[in-house]
Amino acid sequence: MSDRTPNPVERESSDRSARLRICLERHDDGEGRTLPMVVARITPSIGERWPVEMRRENTRDNVLVPIATPGWERWSAPIAVRPGSYVIEARLPSGELVTDAVDALPKRQHDIRLRGTASPHEWLSLANLVGANPIAPGVPRSIREGDTAVIAEGRKALAEAGGGTKSLLGQQPILRELIDWHHASFPWRYVTHRSIEALTGPHDPPTARIDTRADGAMTLIDLRGEPGFPQSEAGATWALVETQAGFELAAAPLHWRDAGTYDVAGCSLLLSLDAAPGEPATSVMVRDSVVGSALGYFTAQNQLAARELIDQALSMLLEKVANPVAAAAGAYILLASRAQEDRERWHDWVRNLSNWFPKLPDGPVIEGWLALHRRKSDAVAARGHFLRAYGRGIPAFSAGVRLLIDGLSMFADEDEECAMAARDVRRVGRKVDQSQPFTVVSLPRHARTDEGD
Repeated sequence: MSDRTPNPVERESSDRSARLRICLERHDDGEGRTLPMVVARITPSIGERWPVEMRRENTRDNVLVPIATPGWERWSAPIAVRPGSYVIEARLPSGELVTDAVDALPKRQHDIRLRGTASPHEWLSLANLVGANPIAPGVPRSIREGDTAVIAEGRKALAEAGGGTKSLLGQQPILRELIDWHHASFPWRYVTHRSIEALTGPHDPPTARIDTRADGAMTLIDLRGEPGFPQSEAGATWALVETQAGFELAAAPLHWRDAGTYDVAGCSLLLSLDAAPGEPATSVMVRDSVVGSALGYFTAQNQLAARELIDQALSMLLEKVANPVAAAAGAYILLASRAQEDRERWHDWVRNLSNWFPKLPDGPVIEGWLALHRRKSDAVAARGHFLRAYGRGIPAFSAGVRLLIDGLSMFADEDEECAMAARDVRRVGRKVDQSQPFTVVSLPRHARTDEGD
């Protein structure tokens, strides 16, 4: 028997084939925005005493499964399999394993609804899916569900919104303000050489719509920028969050566009009162049909699932300039998986990402590592890319901070400029939460960062 896996046309031509459709059923906030997909695996059950080759031919890896909500049916493409008993497993970005089983009958279509652990609130469903908020039993009932504040321009309006949240939530972490240094990523030296007061100097905060929902344990803040924002200025706006321990500076891509629809989706901040001492209280998420789950899988070290999702949207990410921050996320995932397919195409795009969007440090970080991974490694080019990334500020992604530390450190012993840059990045890197995709830096409340830190 051949090891070749039959293609879908051949499988569907079989008179006895069964077909499976799968969805992950979850409640959501009801706003109708695009939900991400997850990756599942279909395997014949142990009870099926099939030959090894037959089991292999009827195993389906990396099946893309959409999320369905009440009133909105979404299903995977029909999957043709040999009639028999199957187990369906989906490892969610949060790490939760969701399983179900089906007895697939000849010439029948079976719809399988996977159901994971319920979220304590519909508005926390996405956070629980991507692992930004571990589900905790007994979370108090929402006291502000549905509350909405529309913020125009100006620090005063934003401060008033923050004050209102604080008065209701006591010691809950609050969003103090949005910081946008001319749409650029945040300068290293404001974090490494100045007190926290320097972060709140005069600046023009971005216009954003802020929707707030909260309960006694956490606050979810949706941030969405204006649709007409020029993408050539793309970088991360930074959210300054006040916590009990001090402050957190979080990369917040206000102008994020969904990879499938190109609509402005913005980002969400989850602020947790239950964060353990020393752990960041701020998590950043994006609601994106492709990249949202891919980032969760990437951070959880599930590179195969992340790569499968990114591959579905590679052309949308690389050929469009609607969302350079999402394109950087895709490039990090391709870099981590050492993608060789279509190598020239996506390597060229990284070069464009680096050149076209000068406010985004992540582009030259990735370009530097690609220079080192070439068949003929180019250390001189890599050094230049890493220094260029450092000059642009803190990367929007925590992986970028880590990779920039590693890249600069390779040259630090013999290059004073790289050594000085590496020291700055390393000081900040110690305060970055590597357990989430976007950069979140923990900062002291009043103390000035020590030079020898």
